[in-house]
Amino acid sequence: MRKALCAVFAVLLITHGGIAVATTAKPSAKPTTKSTAKSGLLPTVAKPAAKPAAKPAAKSTAKKRYVRRVYKRKYVKPIPLPPAIWPPVNFYGQQGVYINYKVSASALANAISLVTTDSALYKDSQTCKEQSCGVVQLGSETGCDWWEIDSTLYGLVDTSTTNTIIRGTLQTFAPSTAVKQVITNYLVSPVPITTGDRVVPTRALCWSKSSGAKVPAQIPDNIYVAYPSK
Repeated sequence: MRKALCAVFAVLLITHGGIAVATTAKPSAKPTTKSTAKSGLLPTVAKPAAKPAAKPAAKSTAKKRYVRRVYKRKYVKPIPLPPAIWPPVNFYGQQGVYINYKVSASALANAISLVTTDSALYKDSQTCKEQSCGVVQLGSETGCDWWEIDSTLYGLVDTSTTNTIIRGTLQTFAPSTAVKQVITNYLVSPVPITTGDRVVPTRALCWSKSSGAKVPAQIPDNIYVAYPSK
């Protein structure tokens, strides 16, 4: 009971304008400011003022000048080709006439690479992919107005043996050559390629008009005569 009496509010008499007013004393209010550290909020940091963007430098309106340099060409004396080997290597010679009966694949490929597709040598190389042919290289010390090459076409008796038979003869006319000029020439037969076929040259003649020999009607040309037995 005593505790209840102790909680009695004190009565203050305030005189205002002659009138007594009874008021109750209120406890002082606590400050409402709270710590930002306890609230978990980070303090606001002021951002630095943005710097104004730099203006791009003005482009130069001056045009570039190009100086053309003139280079003087130096004259270089051409190197002369070495003289051709004569008589040619691997050629068989008789009375100034030289013939190569065994032309290697590399020598033939090199000769074809030096001519155009319109040449007789190139056209014959395409024909001889399907027809039986031979090939020779020719040259003469004095030059020739035309060449005559005689050859024989051999074939197998049958595919079960290596025995051969003569299937026919071939006469080939090749174009003219200058002094010590070497040409490559195909010996073309009309016979389709079969296993074991080979064209073997037997003779080559270098002709000149001064000899009085009759000039062939067509050069180049190949005249084939088949044997009656085949």
